[in-house]
Amino acid sequence: MGSTMEEHEVRYSMGFDPREYRLVELPEGLTDDEAWVDGAWMKGGVGQEALLCTRKRTYAVNFLESSNTQMLLDDQHRNAKGYEMVGDLKGRVVLYETNPRIDQLRDLLKMYKFSELSEPSELKGITFEELVEAVQASESEIKQGLDELHALKYGGSWFSVDENDEDQILSIVGDTLSILDIRQNNFNPVELKAKLPEEFNEVLVDHCLNKFFEVCASGESRARRDRIRSFYAEKVLRARGGSMGYESFLGAWVEAIPENFLEEDPKVSSLAGTAIEDSEKDSSRRVVRLVSKSDLPSESSQRMKKLFSIKALWSKEELEPYFDSDVESLLVKHAKVVRTILDDGTTFKRYRRRHT
Repeated sequence: MGSTMEEHEVRYSMGFDPREYRLVELPEGLTDDEAWVDGAWMKGGVGQEALLCTRKRTYAVNFLESSNTQMLLDDQHRNAKGYEMVGDLKGRVVLYETNPRIDQLRDLLKMYKFSELSEPSELKGITFEELVEAVQASESEIKQGLDELHALKYGGSWFSVDENDEDQILSIVGDTLSILDIRQNNFNPVELKAKLPEEFNEVLVDHCLNKFFEVCASGESRARRDRIRSFYAEKVLRARGGSMGYESFLGAWVEAIPENFLEEDPKVSSLAGTAIEDSEKDSSRRVVRLVSKSDLPSESSQRMKKLFSIKALWSKEELEPYFDSDVESLLVKHAKVVRTILDDGTTFKRYRRRHT
């Protein structure tokens, strides 16, 4: 039995617009994201890559052009003359999960400083709704970013806090703990606050207690010495242009940390994600450089590029604190291996930037 082939005329509709329709390929799991039900938003301004954000995740948008064109025909308005073409597809839009642009959140918060010298009515922060509008990240990721950046919430708005205010409060907290004869041990935060001078802003005190101390199961608080170490290392290095000789840094760092929070032998190796030990170019002089994770670009490839611009050779262990995702896969894409054989025959592996 022979087959029957039909011929139909296809013509452009009067309202044909090649930009009206797009074929979108959704990544696996996106339709299962309950936040997708609440909607998704395209975010991006002039000079920015457009990103799609749901309530929980952020997706990059990429257009893949095809050598074939798919025609969209309007079957409802088919007549004796054939079909009307209402659109054509010359490729597809592909979505893939990407890092939220938390660097945008960080930069915005810097514009809104909480000052204890200001009257409450004069304080101008930024609301969560304004952050959602401006930052290329999901609502969930913005909330997490506010927590990681230790933003302060007051009167329904968000602020950053000046490091000098935090330093002043940490110092007086350390002095007060010494007066109470508390060193290394847990303490009652209510008792501590009752002993602080009245002129200290309670909002800032609570902020510092939340940032630099953790609550134990007993309800008492204890110092987060890792955060205190990093805070003072960053403060010392910023004040000196971001780089210092190794011995000079150790001296200034130890001097800056309030005595009650000072450890016996603080080491630069404990500052992973904040500072690195390096050597000056064309010199064996040891230096400490400020390389704070919070200052780096959010996007992984740009972050890797920035790190290699700061230091030519990195070990995998040095890079790991700067990434939340798998460093191995990033190194395969962006770096080349440099192997050094030590005197004892051990092979030391480091990485340098792959130039493309």
